Amino acid sequence: RMQVGGTRRLGRILVKIGAITSDQLLETLATQFELPIVNIEQEYKPETKNLLPRYLCSKYEVFPLGLVGETILRLAMADPSDNEAVTDIENFTGKAVQPCLARQGDIHGAITRHIGLSLRDIFNPQSYTRYAKVVSSLALVLIILVAGFTYRFYIESKYGTVTRTAEATIYK
Repeated sequence: RMQVGGTRRLGRILVKIGAITSDQLLETLATQFELPIVNIEQEYKPETKNLLPRYLCSKYEVFPLGLVGETILRLAMADPSDNEAVTDIENFTGKAVQPCLARQGDIHGAITRHIGLSLRDIFNPQSYTRYAKVVSSLALVLIILVAGFTYRFYIESKYGTVTRTAEATIYK
């Protein structure tokens, strides 16, 4: 019933409600798709780190492992049956995708360790809210600092300055 109303995967729903563990889901998917579960750190080739931006990897829970020849991208995926992810990544890279199964936690860790942030990631609507909060806070602090310095400059130009020392008071 929960799956009928939306586009969520049954396996993810079962993990969320605690009916199965994520490892049980992964083993079931490995059997269903006849794919081995890959170790990302052993399979990863650094030349592929710039093929996909971080936001796309996070959106689809994927990680580029390496190239087979020049046209096939080996892609670690938490859900290899996600046709939307495969199609979008093929369109983005111009390469055919060969799905490989990997643990969701391993994928997220690899994304954090190996794929750097870019302007595309910062201005992406999915991650925009996080960065917008940080940037807005910094902008507010800068506005307050500039307002303080401007007020001080205004007061000094209008009334001058008073310097007090032990022997004298100087008015400018």
